[in-house]
Amino acid sequence: MENGKTELHFENGQIEIADLVIGADGAFSRVRPILASEDISYSGLTMLEMNVVNAAVNHPDLASFHKRGTVFALDEGKGIIGQLNGNGTIKVYVGLKVNRDWLDRCGIPFNKPKKAKEAILDLFGDWDEQLKNYIRYAEDTIIPRRIYMLPVGFKWQRHPRITLIGDAAHLMSPFAGEGVNLAMFDAYHLALAIMDNQNNVSKAIEIYEEKMFAYSSEAAAESKANLELCFGDHAAERLMNVMNSYKNKI
Repeated sequence: MENGKTELHFENGQIEIADLVIGADGAFSRVRPILASEDISYSGLTMLEMNVVNAAVNHPDLASFHKRGTVFALDEGKGIIGQLNGNGTIKVYVGLKVNRDWLDRCGIPFNKPKKAKEAILDLFGDWDEQLKNYIRYAEDTIIPRRIYMLPVGFKWQRHPRITLIGDAAHLMSPFAGEGVNLAMFDAYHLALAIMDNQNNVSKAIEIYEEKMFAYSSEAAAESKANLELCFGDHAAERLMNVMNSYKNKI
């Protein structure tokens, strides 16, 4: 609009006038295309999310094997990742380096969890039985997820009244472990910039975006490198070497 405001049209027919629009609408942002023509792309990885609930009580053998923290089992473009949550659930991610259309053509009936788990276990047929228990013991809900990302170093043409935070601004794979942290960091820096420039929204956006582009690009590069490490050749050996290098620095 000519008066320095932005007119928003919603699907329900409602119209709002805003001084500042912050796109915090995630991976498939509807705000991002206003600022950039470049879109997210499939990372090459599909993950199947499952849960082993109350593992210590329901499956003490797996709990004893898993212990605390996170387990990575990786080989030949496949992985089983188990993450112990604070409520005693082991969050399980089965990772597969596959084409984007794999979910459509694999034939696994994800709406029939028992049969789906049997099919997923077949994909890991020669894997250790203790590792397959992460899949075998999972509860009935299986959530398939294609992993998308924005290019490392993604930026957009600055707009004086519109900006982005969170996944809308810097979608990346989960292999830097920074997704939610970055979203909160974005909100913090944008809020500070607005407070310091209450009469100049455009300046606030400029200050925020310069900081955000720098730290998010660093995290995106780490995420991309870790994804390639975990699902590339000799993944387990390479990840072990990385962990050992960190251990030696402590």
